[in-house]
Amino acid sequence: MIIYNCSFIRCLLLLYDVHNVLHLYYIYIFRELAAQISDEAQAIITFQSDKSVVCVVGGTNLRKDQRKLETNSNITFLIATPGRMKDHLLNTVGMRERMSTIRIIILDEADQLLDLGFKNDIEKIVSYLPDKLYRQTLLFSATMPPSIKAFARSLLKEDYTFIETTGQEEVQTHSHVLQDLVIVPLQDVIPAVLSILMQHMSVPNYKIIVFFTTARQTGFMSQLMMKCGLNILEMHSRKSQTVRTKTSEIFRRNNEVIMFSSDVSARGMDYPNVTFVLQVGITDKTQYIHRLGRTARSGNEGKGMLLLCDFEEAFMRQELRDIPWEKKEISLSNMVDIRQQCDSALSDVIINDELFKSAEQAYQAWLGFYNGKLRVLNWNKIRLVEFANAFALTIGLKEVPCLERKTVNKMGLSGTPGLRVTQK
Repeated sequence: MIIYNCSFIRCLLLLYDVHNVLHLYYIYIFRELAAQISDEAQAIITFQSDKSVVCVVGGTNLRKDQRKLETNSNITFLIATPGRMKDHLLNTVGMRERMSTIRIIILDEADQLLDLGFKNDIEKIVSYLPDKLYRQTLLFSATMPPSIKAFARSLLKEDYTFIETTGQEEVQTHSHVLQDLVIVPLQDVIPAVLSILMQHMSVPNYKIIVFFTTARQTGFMSQLMMKCGLNILEMHSRKSQTVRTKTSEIFRRNNEVIMFSSDVSARGMDYPNVTFVLQVGITDKTQYIHRLGRTARSGNEGKGMLLLCDFEEAFMRQELRDIPWEKKEISLSNMVDIRQQCDSALSDVIINDELFKSAEQAYQAWLGFYNGKLRVLNWNKIRLVEFANAFALTIGLKEVPCLERKTVNKMGLSGTPGLRVTQK
């Protein structure tokens, strides 16, 4: 079965109601949602002591996972991320044999699993399951490109059912949520972010998520806005799983909070009462809609905004041509306090070792990210480096950071004028 644009949790409840006793293996790419699904599954079996839930994700203690798996003989729901599941198949006693008893497997966000290169891992994991004729397989996907259809044919029975759901809030959010578009020059991105946040912090019980293009940029902007006096929760793949779990729970349970995030929070996460989603920088339509879907959930109101540099506008207008935007102007020329706060924070970059390192990492990540966007921005490599070097100055660095030669070679930028390359 392929379920397209649907809530996994609702199907989990339905499956459990139909089967009553259910041995299920669930796989998802992002750890936070795996943990959330684990909580929901645990709630389902609250009053059934003969059943249990085990969740294994990367970034946690492998040996602790092994003890849970080796000593628990009545696992009803096994929830895992692909990398950690492979670890257990290779290293945990009895895991391969146990997989042969799985009756149902669910692959969530299948398009993301493929996009992020997990196809071979999934096929390896599935090879330990009963043949597809003797198990129930469900794929959830927000999009249905040819790669997903081919993937489905290899995993599902020939007579599988295709279900496209309608009316789901995560898919339809972009059609009814007020969305603003703000265009600024590169040097005004940081003060614009601060200005926008200050404005939306005036909303009673505000709850804000800000999405950035990379984990490194998320980290740097979090630290910088803290220097500006804001209290920021930081969520991205560079944080340990323990920290990410704690941060997610703080954001979920509280109001008057702001979380800066990479795309680890973009899909499926159920954060109640998010009042505002700000997206900073270029993205694609699917990810834009998923991020926006963190607000206006369960009948609540919400608002979204996309903040772009002027060089990103043409592509994004085409990419999101059916989005009902209202273009907003932010005049920073008369916001003396905002600029002073930003300038003061940026002045710390060259004297604070942690912030300086974070800025250098943000520069490298910016260069790598936009290197993958040359075609859509109609840039060449020289133009890319010119903008990257300008970006370095906007984040408080006094000179362009040096990059290792292997990094430059990996990006395909060897010999590009303007880069500073170490001899290592």
